[in-house]
Order: sequence, then C-alpha cells, then structure tokens
Amino acid sequence: MTYVPFDATDEDVAARQVLRSGVPPTMRNALRGWVVRTISGGSGWVEPAKFHDIQNNLDLDLNLNPAFTSLMRDSDTHTILERLEGDALLRVVDYLLFSTPSAVPSNVEKVLREGRSKWRVVPEGRRHRLRARLSEGVQEGAEAIMARKDTAGKLLRRAWNGLYDLTPNDSGAYSMAVKAVETAALPVLGLHKPTATVSDAIRAIEKREATWRLPFKREHTEAPSRDVLLGMLKSLYRGQRDRHGSAAYEDVTHEEAEAAVLMAVTLVGWFTQGLVAERDTGVFG
Repeated sequence: MTYVPFDATDEDVAARQVLRSGVPPTMRNALRGWVVRTISGGSGWVEPAKFHDIQNNLDLDLNLNPAFTSLMRDSDTHTILERLEGDALLRVVDYLLFSTPSAVPSNVEKVLREGRSKWRVVPEGRRHRLRARLSEGVQEGAEAIMARKDTAGKLLRRAWNGLYDLTPNDSGAYSMAVKAVETAALPVLGLHKPTATVSDAIRAIEKREATWRLPFKREHTEAPSRDVLLGMLKSLYRGQRDRHGSAAYEDVTHEEAEAAVLMAVTLVGWFTQGLVAERDTGVFG
C-alpha cells in the first residue's frame, strides 16, 4: 500500500497515482546512497576501478580526476554521482543490479516504489534489472502468462523486457511478440510447417468450414469472437511494418510495439489456455 498524507486532497491523491519518469529531486539522494553503498560494499571506501567499469560499460563520462588512483572516500563518490541526472543515474543503478552480486535489490525497489517511480526492479535469471512499472492489474496478468515455462512464454518475456527496458528495443519487442503468438497459435490450429506464420493462422481460421472461436455461448452479432480473434491477428501481422527492408524503411514506434506486445499477451493466453477451439456453432456464438 502506498502512503498518502492524512490531509491529502482528492487532487493530491490523484496526483500520487501518476508514476514519475526520470529521477525526481526528492529521490536523488536515496538513489545515490544506494549506489554508494553498493559499490563500496558498506566499507566507506570505493576503488576508482569501480567507476572505470561504470564509464566503460555505460559509455558514460564521469569526468573523473586522474589523480584518483587509490581508495576514495564515500564523500568523493557522492560528489561524482551529483553530476549524474535522471536517466544516467538510473542506468548506473541498472548496471549495478546486473553486475554486482552483493547488490540488495529490495532496498532500491523500496526507494523507487515509495518515490512513485515509473521504474521497478525485476528478476532476470539470477540477476536483477530495471523495467517499466505498469498498473498492478496489467502487470500481474502479463506475468501469469510470461511465467509459463514453454517457448511461447519465454518469447513473450523477451518481448516484454525489450519493450519496457530503460532503452527499449521496439522493433525487437514487436518481432518477439509475433513469434510468441506464432508459437502458441500454430500448433493449436494444426499448423506444423516450420515456415508457418501468423498469416497461415489467419487463413486457417478463415476457412469456410472452420469454427474457431472463444467459449462464449452468447456473442454480439456484429462482433463474434471469431472476428475479434481474426481482427487481433490481422492487426498484429499487418502492423509489423518493419518486417522487411525497403527504401522507405523505418522502425515501428514505441506505441506500436507496446500495442503489439499487450495484444500478444492476450493472444498467447487464449491459445495456451485452450480458450481458442473449434466449437459447435449451435451452442457457442
């Protein structure tokens, strides 16, 4: 539960529901403190090599004094970190979560959560990373699908991580979303050709004799579940406009990739949970 001041107005409460990007001034000291404790191991001293690693891995110029060749005090470390703003500080946090086994992810997650940050700490294998924070319902629903151990779940996880990374890979996320849907849908539809794609799934559902649909016994006459399913698959397939190269090539936007990944979560869930099936049209629909 997020803290709300006892005298907060309705406007205050509404404002506190909005996640904040970057690093608000009120959060900077807490984040810097976590960075210092992580790279010093709580000893109060930091090896300059730690900062050299950060610079080299993040392509980040910290304007280090060449005279720093021996152990540095925490106070010197704070001075260096004061030069970092917003995304640069977040990238340092992300790098330390990834590279430092002794880092305590729960401590920095507490800072981010209480500061109503757009970013959260998530496990990634044996390490941790920063990823975008979504509303709890959306996040929990997606996590339930991505937690599957099958290939579709793993591909969907890669799409999700690529989309909500500190530096998103929108084209890669869209591509992984399509692959996740193909992996989930094609076997259900009886398509086992190695080269089959979403377009093959669409044709299978569109066959005159096919009765693929969702398990609704009552459907809207203008939007039967078969048409909804086809519409989502067609939107996903057609929307991937950077699938092939051309003179007019351009990457998909972040918004397009996000729509595709969230759509893929639903489609993968429907197919892997057995909700898409050929059904008796006299009973369903």
